[in-house]
Amino acid sequence: MNKLLLILLLPLSVYTQDIDFSKTPQDNVDSLRYYMHQELNEYRLQNNVKELELSDSLNELAQSWAKTMFETGEFKHSNLYPSGENIQYGSRHIFTLKKKAHWTLQSWKDSPGHDANLKSSYFIKVGYGFYEGYKVQIFE
Repeated sequence: MNKLLLILLLPLSVYTQDIDFSKTPQDNVDSLRYYMHQELNEYRLQNNVKELELSDSLNELAQSWAKTMFETGEFKHSNLYPSGENIQYGSRHIFTLKKKAHWTLQSWKDSPGHDANLKSSYFIKVGYGFYEGYKVQIFE
């Protein structure tokens, strides 16, 4: 007796929001900021440091610097924000914004200088910028 094997293929997007965020589409920046900010404040609380306020003006500055790095091809700190700044460039095929936020924050946690910024009790505000693989976090 022959048996027929039927395989049903469902779109991957049903389960994973299958979007290539190696280059962050700008319509997802607000959501990515939300996840980054949520995870950063959880990390700060775990380290007995007060949560940071999300700043629209710092978001604009961070976004502008991320775009500038993309346009110039130069990956460097801006030196415009003496309070504190974390930057990153990298592309990975990550399926959700929440995972992208987690991966970005984890890479900063793994760097002593960046981690010091994340946990500094001196800062009270933060802003984030994301542009085509460039990530910027500015503290005040």
